[in-house]
Amino acid sequence: MAHRLFSSEGILAALAGVSLAAVMVLAGCGVTAGAGGTGQPGSSGASVAYDAHPSSILAQLFPSPGFIFPSVNGVPSWTLYGDGTLVFASGTSATASTMLLQAKLSTDQVQHILDVVVSQHAFFASDKPSYGHVVPDVGSTLLTVNAAGQSKTISLYGEEGSQLDAQTKNVFAIERFLQGYHPANAQAFTPRGVAVLVYPATGAWQTLPVRAWPYSTVDLAQVAAAECPYLQPGASCAPSSARGILPVYGTSGTSLLAQLGSRAQVAQNGSTYLVLIWPLMPDVPPPNIHPAASAIPAPHIRVVSGGHISEWPLMSGNGMPVGA
Repeated sequence: MAHRLFSSEGILAALAGVSLAAVMVLAGCGVTAGAGGTGQPGSSGASVAYDAHPSSILAQLFPSPGFIFPSVNGVPSWTLYGDGTLVFASGTSATASTMLLQAKLSTDQVQHILDVVVSQHAFFASDKPSYGHVVPDVGSTLLTVNAAGQSKTISLYGEEGSQLDAQTKNVFAIERFLQGYHPANAQAFTPRGVAVLVYPATGAWQTLPVRAWPYSTVDLAQVAAAECPYLQPGASCAPSSARGILPVYGTSGTSLLAQLGSRAQVAQNGSTYLVLIWPLMPDVPPPNIHPAASAIPAPHIRVVSGGHISEWPLMSGNGMPVGA
């Protein structure tokens, strides 16, 4: 069974300009055409088709770390979903410790955003994998758009450079537009749980205070050993280098984030570990209640590292610590 990289969900899009009857049929299947099913075009005069499923990512900014540990990130800074849910960082970047906010947009607001991105700034006309001035060891921001029957991700580096062509101007204009789109009615985002990435504690991270791991029913050594082959295939998975990821759903997960923060050094059974704790985003499906049923695959979490988005399997079933 493959556990490594998976492609993102395909986009089910309806062609703009179809009849009202066809739009109603598509909307019944969870797909919306035009202005989220209203038929109202954006300011460019053209509507943009998109998948209205709640877990469908329409537009996303995802900071990719550079080569300074930890080099992997699981917290996007701005994500718009098909049902109008918007989750964004309170600043211009996101880490697990950054406050995430959530708002529910109307179908016309969703259509306006897609109009700006797809129509006004011609995102899908861009033909390069990356834009901006690359700075060694410094990360990038991955811009993903799924709309108008197309899906694409590009990398944006912090420095635009002095010689700006039309494509570069457009993609950075999109980034600034999304980063600045912060609805006034947004409230604190409450995730359905967290993902805990477990490392052996080594190097500079050993300067963090050591705290007790709160869940005796979750064996961190076992998590790291069992999951390591899937997260770093071909690498050494000896106890000194093994790593793993564990989903913890419900209040057990959110309280863990409140207790330990986004990263902590913890002790369990005489060993110390570095744990990175990421809030689960709305596109992560609910826990697999029947992990033995092949028809119900385990959920996955999107992470970014080295300028690439991967989907990591949450191998541990529902991840709920027993008795927590």
